[in-house]
Amino acid sequence: MKHKENKNVTQLDTYSADKTLDSIRQRKRKRFVRIRTLSIIFVGFILIGFTSMPLINNKRATKEYTKTHTQVVGELEDLKEEQKQLEYEVSLLEDEEYIAKLARQELNVSKPNEILINIPEKEEAKSDNDSLSEEEKLEKNDEES
Repeated sequence: MKHKENKNVTQLDTYSADKTLDSIRQRKRKRFVRIRTLSIIFVGFILIGFTSMPLINNKRATKEYTKTHTQVVGELEDLKEEQKQLEYEVSLLEDEEYIAKLARQELNVSKPNEILINIPEKEEAKSDNDSLSEEEKLEKNDEES
């Protein structure tokens, strides 16, 4: 009888060794895939961050321009109102009667054969009590007492 090798034992050793090697390869492959996936995601986030920076800066600049625009529009409206007022004053200055009236008030100009009498205006610095009548002064003193 020849001595035969037990194939079952050798096959069992080969089978477990093959399984162990396969499992090690699978773990390495999964680890490589996981690292590669995380690297791609990380690089993607970095790229998205760099590409979004100009958008954020544009958004900030747009807010500043909008604020400046509203200020300028407000100033423009004020200037248009002032322009209308000045145009009205220019149209008044084209009227000779208005010019004559203005000259009489401001420059004390008179017509021929006209006598000007200057009446001094009351000083505005006087207190309110000076302009009140005697009855009003008495009423005010009674209220204070």
